[in-house]
Amino acid sequence: RLPALSAGPPPAGGGDGGDAPEPSLLQKFSKAFNKEMRMMFYGKREEMWSRDTRTDEEKRERFDRSKSTLSWGEWDYFAEAGGGAASSSSESDEEWEAREAEEARKKAEILKNAPARLFESNSKDSVMEGMLSSQVQYVADWSDVPLDEKERFLSGRELAELCFDKYEKYHDMAVINFKPFGPDKLQVALNIYVVALGEFGFRYSEEQYLEKLDSVATILNALDQAWYVKQFLNEERRVRKGFLPSRPREAFCVSVALNESPTWKYVTKETLDAWFIY
Repeated sequence: RLPALSAGPPPAGGGDGGDAPEPSLLQKFSKAFNKEMRMMFYGKREEMWSRDTRTDEEKRERFDRSKSTLSWGEWDYFAEAGGGAASSSSESDEEWEAREAEEARKKAEILKNAPARLFESNSKDSVMEGMLSSQVQYVADWSDVPLDEKERFLSGRELAELCFDKYEKYHDMAVINFKPFGPDKLQVALNIYVVALGEFGFRYSEEQYLEKLDSVATILNALDQAWYVKQFLNEERRVRKGFLPSRPREAFCVSVALNESPTWKYVTKETLDAWFIY
């Protein structure tokens, strides 16, 4: 990627009263080249649906971290905010143990209310066996889903901080849907792109970035998959599926396939129709 072109004032005495000079052929080529490279690696779709809405002044200004409301890893956002998946860092050992015990009690209550023959059955009634098998699968699918709403859902700001904790950058993100395997097989994923807040060419101010992530978080919460994304972002970075990069790259975004969540099968078609055009 070529360096940013100067957007400063024209040289003293140049022009006819302060108008910027006509860009040189090299500057025009550089601008066109940067745009084409961005389209190749970042995507025409993002160019269409996430246009750069910053003002000219915001585009010219360097990003100033001292004015940022984000943590940039310099302080414990979750402890200060008093919420989110990592808020337990501000708890005492006794409070943490009590919360874990209550979580275990609630999950045990779910299992206790299941039929007595939930885990073994000698019944030859195939219908009954199918019902019991479905109940076992249901309990297994939901076993990792937090019962505490603060841990189950998230905000755009929390999503940003979780991203920084894992990748050390505030990467751009979007929920996308596509049908690579046919018209009846909708795939939905959270894409984490290489471009990040504060870098050259990033098309959002901090305020706009957090507004976008609020929209992303709203979709994840509506699909009840925010907990699944949190789980992924709290994991250590590693190469995935043998070849996918451990962090966003120019040619590869990190894609969290929501369809692989154990609870995705319970997302209704009505919910999908309300959020996606496909």
